[in-house]
Amino acid sequence: MKLSPQIRVDDEVYDRLKRQAEPFVDTPNSVLRRLLGLERSVNQIVGTASIQRTRRVSPRGVQKVDALPQEAYEVPILKSLVERGGTASASDVLRDVQKSMGKLMRPADHDRQRTGDIRWRNRVQWARLNLVERGLLASEAPRGVWVVTEAGKQVIEQAKR
Repeated sequence: MKLSPQIRVDDEVYDRLKRQAEPFVDTPNSVLRRLLGLERSVNQIVGTASIQRTRRVSPRGVQKVDALPQEAYEVPILKSLVERGGTASASDVLRDVQKSMGKLMRPADHDRQRTGDIRWRNRVQWARLNLVERGLLASEAPRGVWVVTEAGKQVIEQAKR
């Protein structure tokens, strides 16, 4: 994820964003994506046969990468933690996610990136960070241990309905 320069908004715009936000789930970016029609729910991403692929820019231009977007890993991470009683080691969650997402993954998901990391494992780590930023995973868990918050449990409960 590329970080962009900060954008300042006045109090009226910020208040409108807050009214449109789902507490403990949304970020200002996710609200704006939804309002602009750019938001896809994780269930839509995972539950559809036509999963949108990601693109990366190279010196030769835009190349299509036939891989799952990092958002696709969010619900499997939360489900893994809920099924394990709310807390688990990162390696256990990674195994659970690989098992639950394995049939959806494409060859590009298993490619090594320039850093040496396997793409899907890297995306799970980024998805975890996004979940922490949204308050769905605990930020103060010990290193290597992932903990789902009450808000994260609620997201899974809502997904079951």
